[in-house]
Amino acid sequence: MSEIEYITLTAEDGDELHLQPLAQTRLAGRRYLAAEETDPQVPEYEGEIYILRAAADPAEGEFESYEIVEDEDELMAVLVLLRDELDELGITVDV
Repeated sequence: MSEIEYITLTAEDGDELHLQPLAQTRLAGRRYLAAEETDPQVPEYEGEIYILRAAADPAEGEFESYEIVEDEDELMAVLVLLRDELDELGITVDV
């Protein structure tokens, strides 16, 4: 059984958000991920879905990092691209 990959975002106050990637796409040359909030200690935990934008590119020698997409227009554009993949996972997207 392969180990599940998680992304951990750390807020300025030190709070951590653990996310499991579900789907990815590219828009305007940038990489985006849909990721579900999770708790690595509680496998059945189901949290919110977040859309993340890659903030750095490891192909250019940078450490890969992500930001939560907050801009409404950017978020809607990415959701349109991810809608079919998320639908296959049982996640309904209303755009």
